Amino acid sequence: MKIKNEFLGTTVTTYHGNYSRTITVTEETAKEHKYYTSIGLGYLFEEKAPKVKYKGVENEENAK
Repeated sequence: MKIKNEFLGTTVTTYHGNYSRTITVTEETAKEHKYYTSIGLGYLFEEKAPKVKYKGVENEENAK
């Protein structure tokens, strides 16, 4: 996972009941992306596009 550029260096505060949680967004935050996504901060991350591998297929001629 990778942090979106517009959120790097920002401070995000979440409120839940009687307490608040303040997080400064850095590249280190991306290491714990599963946790931050589970508490509703998934919008901070962008997925890296997986590399696609293609396998060539040879045409088979039917001999009759």
